[in-house]
Amino acid sequence: MTASPEPSPWPCRRELGGGNSPLARKVARLFVVRASGCWSDGQRDYPRWEADRDTLGQQLRQLGVGGVILLGGSAVELRQRISWIERQADHPLLLCADVEEGVGQRFAGASWLPPPLSLGRLYRSNPERALKLARRYGAAVGLEARAVGLNWVLAPCCDVNSNPRNPVINVRAFSDEPEAAAALVHAFQQGLGSSGVLGCAKHFPGHGDTAQDSHLLLPELAIDGAQLERRELPPFCAALAADCPAVMAAHLLVPLLDAERPAGFSSTILAGLLRQRLGFDGAIVSDALTMAAASREDEDPALAALAAGCDLLLMPPALERSIVAICAAIHDGRLSEARVDQALARRQGLLDRLAGSSTPAPLTALQGKDVQGLERELVEADLDCRGGPMAHWQGRGVNLLLLDDPFNTAPLPATAAARTRPGAMGLEPLLWPLRQPLPPLRGVVLVQLWLRGHPFRGNAEAEGSLLDGLQFLQRQGQLRGLALYGNPWQWPVLLEALPGLPMAFCCAGTPAAQAAAMARLLPSPDTAAAGAAFTD
Repeated sequence: MTASPEPSPWPCRRELGGGNSPLARKVARLFVVRASGCWSDGQRDYPRWEADRDTLGQQLRQLGVGGVILLGGSAVELRQRISWIERQADHPLLLCADVEEGVGQRFAGASWLPPPLSLGRLYRSNPERALKLARRYGAAVGLEARAVGLNWVLAPCCDVNSNPRNPVINVRAFSDEPEAAAALVHAFQQGLGSSGVLGCAKHFPGHGDTAQDSHLLLPELAIDGAQLERRELPPFCAALAADCPAVMAAHLLVPLLDAERPAGFSSTILAGLLRQRLGFDGAIVSDALTMAAASREDEDPALAALAAGCDLLLMPPALERSIVAICAAIHDGRLSEARVDQALARRQGLLDRLAGSSTPAPLTALQGKDVQGLERELVEADLDCRGGPMAHWQGRGVNLLLLDDPFNTAPLPATAAARTRPGAMGLEPLLWPLRQPLPPLRGVVLVQLWLRGHPFRGNAEAEGSLLDGLQFLQRQGQLRGLALYGNPWQWPVLLEALPGLPMAFCCAGTPAAQAAAMARLLPSPDTAAAGAAFTD
């Protein structure tokens, strides 16, 4: 009596040739699936998008998926997780993360640097210093990426944030000026490349002049030819000149170039503009195919992206279905197998670049003295303070911490200066949702406001109701100081709305930025009593 075959975890086993057909495995190599950096399945932040351990292992072993994008967990945990992931596959993997601001942006215990826009602000007054720091920035990000086992950093962000109301790029851009953005992108990529990891220029052909979040809907880049040439393309050209090996296609509509299909699904934009016009022959990667702007009613999004010119397919919403769709398109002649082979060759080109740097950097590289010094230098250069320190007060008060999501408080551990320094001076912390009306407050109030572009959040502005509430507190004599972390376009808005109020601004919202801002707004009680001068 023979044993019954083990039930397949893959509903599409027949179409996939048992999950092991040569064609299906070739196609699977083009996919980069999402996974948690946490060791345990129960720790996953987004189980809807992140496969559990068994499923991820099957995707790597049985299907032969070619890459993983990771999010969440600690830096040390991530290295263990990546080691396990690599053991599941019998082929080299592309292991990437969105760590534009350093590995600590996504994984606790590594360095979280001020956002790229802090370099752009410095560039206006001291271009030479800004470029040196941008190279150090790229090298630091790359070194820490290698330390945790990543080999591909999904940066630099080449978007010129020319629209102050952009809800998703914002401080992720290096500048709102094309020349500065291009110079800083070039320097960052030089530093990143020197560390032995891959980079990825994004979001082609530019996501800076939009007012919608492509995670939620399909934005439109309404530009003319002159704006494309003078504003959108220079940072991408700079990245390519610095030997950036990959470009990420944006999920947005560019009517100037293709009125029907978003950039990531447009052969006119990918094959025509990027490959033929700009001469790029590296790997083109789709942006996440789970995003609302990537939804396709008439075809599988991965198939559409591959046919248009994307070589690597990021975060498919239904991996098996997409593999089947691509295989079926090849079988019935809608897509050539040569297109898959071409994409595989470009993927191999990325792996070939890693041949000399496959050994991870030591974990002792995390938060080293050089990167800590870089963070301090960037924060100090970016910090802007106005109006003198907070006047000395009697009694207790409130430290009002306004966040997009008070339940997701990565910048606010118990030891963060935004909590500890005000607490030592009698200000009790109160975390409050940024979009909700301010609560009734008693006593002296210090407001700290985290306001920056975030995927899925919708906007990066201080709304009228918030400004009204702050002005009311100032008229009542309660509001004594304010710190803004994030969006520099909102800084002049707050300065105008709250004249004479002691305020501090920094693009970063990290503990280091908090410490610098609090040191300026809340000098020690002895110093405040002595009437020490407040200088910028």
